[in-house]
Amino acid sequence: MRNSGLLTGVSYYPERFSRSDWERDANLIKEAGFDFIRTGEFAWSRFEPSDGVFDFAWMDEAIGVFAEHGLKVILCTPTASPMPWMSAKHPDMVPVTENGQPFYPGERRHYCFNNPHFRFYADRITREMAKHYAGHPAIMGWQIDNEPGGEDFVCHCGVCRIVFQDWLKSKYGTLAELNRRWGGAFFSFEFTDWSEIPVPLGHNVRFFNPGFRKDYLLFYSDSMERFLLSQADILRAHIRGVPITTNRFTLFWTDKFDHGMDARLDVVSYDNYDLEPSLSAFHHDFYRSIHPDRRYWILEQHTGPRDFGMSPRHAVLQMAESFARGAELVCAFSWRQIRYGVEQDFYGVVESDGTPGDTWEAFREANRWLKEHGRVLAELRTRNQVAILHSYESSVIYRTMNAGIDYHRALYCNFYAPLFELGLGADFVRSPDDLSGYRMLLIPFHICERPAEDIRKLERFVESGGTIVVTGDFMLKTKDNWRTSRDERQPLERLTGLRLDKWLTIPRELHVEAGTEWGDEKAEIRGFFQKFAVADEARVRVLARVDEPARERGIPAIAERRLGGGSVLFLAGICEPPLLKKILRDAAARQGISVLDLPEHVACIPLYAGEELRAYFAMNTGGKPVTLQLPVRRGPTDLNALDFAVEFVDGTSVRHQGAGE
Repeated sequence: MRNSGLLTGVSYYPERFSRSDWERDANLIKEAGFDFIRTGEFAWSRFEPSDGVFDFAWMDEAIGVFAEHGLKVILCTPTASPMPWMSAKHPDMVPVTENGQPFYPGERRHYCFNNPHFRFYADRITREMAKHYAGHPAIMGWQIDNEPGGEDFVCHCGVCRIVFQDWLKSKYGTLAELNRRWGGAFFSFEFTDWSEIPVPLGHNVRFFNPGFRKDYLLFYSDSMERFLLSQADILRAHIRGVPITTNRFTLFWTDKFDHGMDARLDVVSYDNYDLEPSLSAFHHDFYRSIHPDRRYWILEQHTGPRDFGMSPRHAVLQMAESFARGAELVCAFSWRQIRYGVEQDFYGVVESDGTPGDTWEAFREANRWLKEHGRVLAELRTRNQVAILHSYESSVIYRTMNAGIDYHRALYCNFYAPLFELGLGADFVRSPDDLSGYRMLLIPFHICERPAEDIRKLERFVESGGTIVVTGDFMLKTKDNWRTSRDERQPLERLTGLRLDKWLTIPRELHVEAGTEWGDEKAEIRGFFQKFAVADEARVRVLARVDEPARERGIPAIAERRLGGGSVLFLAGICEPPLLKKILRDAAARQGISVLDLPEHVACIPLYAGEELRAYFAMNTGGKPVTLQLPVRRGPTDLNALDFAVEFVDGTSVRHQGAGE
């Protein structure tokens, strides 16, 4: 283990290669400077060649080979790919898509979290592995399943229907309460027996009852949580002192599930395949925020030029950025490109025949840098002065609507990306309980209501000098997916100083433009529009009014209310990113937050020791050199193409080999 405590490794699958390959691969992995391998997540058929017959000898031998070369192991439970004999033996194990189609073997994740047959087999293989490998000195961590919630898949099988009915009984207690809260009087969607309740399956139009649809998504998220925690409990019964985690993926692929459940595992981990710097930063900030006081793991990341024009050095930059943003472990996927099966187009650290090439050399160079300078990144932490109030419930509600808004994509495109271009990041918080470390709070696309005491906490944040930026859909819906009443919105109106009227959808063909105080150009407003009137004339200033369409000309579109030492910026609709960037720049300036104008393909991360700013990590993923003017340095910082550097506030720097030379 390197003295910085930052670890790198590779995904390696001994079942795919011959015994003679293991020794050669172990030598090359160690020579490249890696610390561990990650393995096992798709090896169920080799661990359990027939029902109830287990064979771990081959993995024991493989682990022994790598351990002899000083390499540790992250071992994965293989439940993401059940064997075909299971669904042949138990036809009801086959999951069902939302359109009613069975999901047979041939891909992966052909299972249902709720099926008792699958759960029996999954628990059994987990228990057998835990008992067999308990106390093994080479195993440094366990991964549960693989990318749970991936492919954005939610099962709608007959088993799910029965379990869903029980889940609803537990939530509502009586059918009368369920009928009331689902608004079942509309479309005669009222039930006389729990067994009548279906799953949202196979409709020709997408006008599902919104409460019904929302509850099903919440139910299935809970189903995944029960599955993950069941495996974690089995592992913990046999294993001591070894962290247990799972590997999540992009929010755009898994946002039907509540990622808050990951806080109940020992380490938060995810797979990072984002090469766009702002999108990579978005996911780093999101996953780091689940356990803000702990470092996290990257269990898969790019290894090389799967796409034309991508250099192996992109993978090196991606690894360095992960450590700068707070990861303590990065695992490259994978060691060697496989010659058969689904993922033949995924690259590896070495070539498909196992020989080292330019990617292997790039990773070896990066590991050398980490061995020499990694302590710099290990001892400093990124620290954001901006937070985003995240709402899983809002993401689910938007999935039940025909509003054309994908919650997490909208967060990224409309708010996070403009923030990133100013050299700023954001922590994702789930409640306003503790905002003491932040100067700005963004509340975009938070359509779900919050209790009155939460709004009072937001008021106190503003009164004490903070800035809030909120979009016009805030608190439009209750947790039961009803429209909120004016009484329910009263706390929000007291916060904003605005009297909220109508929330309207802007049709795609309608061009809504507003003149603003941020320049002569008209700004486009999209998605939705909250009509409002100023209730607090003394402390509210209208900053933008609608110009087009003419029939709406003059109505306010953006307003700011001063409250105590801070302010609330209310955006009636979705402002285009350039305008958001101007709004955020002005708000940051008033808060004394330093901003940058980052060139395209460049990331810049402030690094702190406690409360003290010590350095910036700067990275250039583009093909041309760039020059940055950092707020704490007198002169410019030059970055070569595909390179990075750590620039300290005292004028010294730690450069990646070749950077600026």
